[in-house]
Amino acid sequence: MPMLCTIGYEGRSIEEFKQVLLDNNIDLLLDVRESGRSRKPYFSNGKLREQITMAGLEYVHKKALRVK
Repeated sequence: MPMLCTIGYEGRSIEEFKQVLLDNNIDLLLDVRESGRSRKPYFSNGKLREQITMAGLEYVHKKALRVK
């Protein structure tokens, strides 16, 4: 049965972030941020997509699912 989990990236490097996803058998990262932008290196949606797919995971940006 599919499971939905949440994760934040504050205080994590991109490598730590990817490792948490991998360690927890997450295969899809659904980014619900409004713009997908970040001041942190590698966490803006273009770079994040690249990093996530390089780790063998799927990345989808869907701001319409954002909780307000």
